[in-house]
Amino acid sequence: MIFPGALGDLLLALPALRALRTRHHGAHATAVVNAGLRDIASVAGVADATVALESAETAALFADGGTPRWLGGRPHVYSWLGADDAAVRARVAAMARSAHFFRVERGPGTTHAAVVYARAVRAAAPASMSKTLASLARGWREMFRACIWPIRPHPSTAMLSLGPPVLQY
Repeated sequence: MIFPGALGDLLLALPALRALRTRHHGAHATAVVNAGLRDIASVAGVADATVALESAETAALFADGGTPRWLGGRPHVYSWLGADDAAVRARVAAMARSAHFFRVERGPGTTHAAVVYARAVRAAAPASMSKTLASLARGWREMFRACIWPIRPHPSTAMLSLGPPVLQY
C-alpha cells in the first residue's frame, strides 16, 4: 500500500486500508507512507512493515533506479500515488502482481472522505457511517449555537460587547 497523504488523510482512509488488509488476509503487508505516519500505520494494524515514502529506496520509483525491496516478490499494490502519472503507474505495475491506483481525496465533495476511500477499493463503508456523520454534524451545530453568544450593543455604551445578555438591575 502506497499512501502519500497527510495525517488526516490516513485517518480517513483507515477503514478502507483495513478492508484491504482483510481482503488479503495472511499476506505480508507493507505500508509506504510519510515518515511521520509509519508508527500510526503499524499501530492501526494496516501493515506488518512500513517504509518511508521519502526514502531513497522509494525514490527509485521516480527515477528508474531499480526495484524497491518492498516490491520484491511482485506483491499486489494499492497506491494513492501515481494515479495521474502514467510513468509512475507503468513502473509500479511492471514490478507488481497487480496494481490499483487511486487519488487522495480532496475537495468539497458531498460524500464523506472515509466513504469515498472505502468505495474506491470496493469495500463496504460501515453501514452506520452516514448516520454517525449526520449525528456528529448535528452535535457540532448544537454545541456551536450553545457556546457562541450573539454580538449586541451594550446598554450603557455605544460599544459592542461579546458575551451573555447583560443583567439589568
